[in-house]
Order: sequence, then structure tokens, then C-alpha cells
Amino acid sequence: MNRILLTLTVFSLALTATAQAPKATRAITKLSAPTAAVDFDGAMKKTKLKFEKDTDGDYKLEVSWTKEKRSQIVFVRGKAADVQGEKMREVWSICWKGDTRPSAEVLEKLLTTRYKAGAFQLEKSEEGKYFAYFRIDLPEDVKAPLLDKVINMVGEVSDDMEKELTGDADDL
Repeated sequence: MNRILLTLTVFSLALTATAQAPKATRAITKLSAPTAAVDFDGAMKKTKLKFEKDTDGDYKLEVSWTKEKRSQIVFVRGKAADVQGEKMREVWSICWKGDTRPSAEVLEKLLTTRYKAGAFQLEKSEEGKYFAYFRIDLPEDVKAPLLDKVINMVGEVSDDMEKELTGDADDL
């Protein structure tokens, strides 16, 4: 009898503790300064791509194609984002911008175009301007060869979408 009472008491305490425990929430993403253990600047330099850093520490690159006589600006986030304990860097490129909301046709094109890596996103700036861009997130400790491929892929995908959405404009 004492054994059953003890078992019920432990089970009751476990239920009470579970009921009072905070529920799990979605991963909180916050930007953090690069850690000394990861030489992301070194990986960027090893890509042999020309880049400049802006005042926020973001990397800005221009990817170009001689045959098509086109180019595309690509950015790499200067500060890593913490995603469930993993440091991640964003690589993105704008493919459409406007002073008003994008049309239904633009939104449909962005939402129905799929890739195995990355996705299109829409953002509204504090000034009320709209930007659509293609983005891929990479671990902060990414090696230079993969970083180079992703930068070029983001530029190419974004430039292709820019052509589809704006005609032959090459403004981004």
C-alpha cells in the first residue's frame, strides 16, 4: 500500500511540475557578433571574390556575367544570427523593389518559384518601400568553396527573377 501511495505521489508531482513548466516556443533568432573561433573574413577572402564591407559589417559583392552583360549585387550578413544555438549567415540579393505593394502577378511568381536551397522573401522597409529578394542561410563556419557557390547561385537566381519581373532591366 505504501508503495502504491509513493508511486501516485511521485506521478502527481511529475504532472504538477510538467503543468507549471514553461511551454517550448519557436527558436528565437538574434544577431550576435562573430566569434573569434570562426574566421568568416578569411573564408570570404578565400573565395577570391571582390567585396566591400558596409558600416554594419555586411559584405557587398557584385556578381557579373560577361556573355549576358549583366550583374547582380549580393550581400552576406556581417553578423551571425543565433538559430537554436547555431550561428548562421544570410546570403541575399534583391530581385524586385517598388514604392507600392507588389502586384498579384509578382507575388504569385515569387511564391510559386521553388529551389532546393533558399527562397524568395518580401520585406517592407521603414520608409514604406517593398523589396523582394532571394536568400540562403549558411552556417557561419562554411568553407570558402561552398560560400563561393552560394554567393554565385544567389546572384544568378535573383538576376533571373529580376529579368522575369522587370523585363531586361539590370538595376539591382
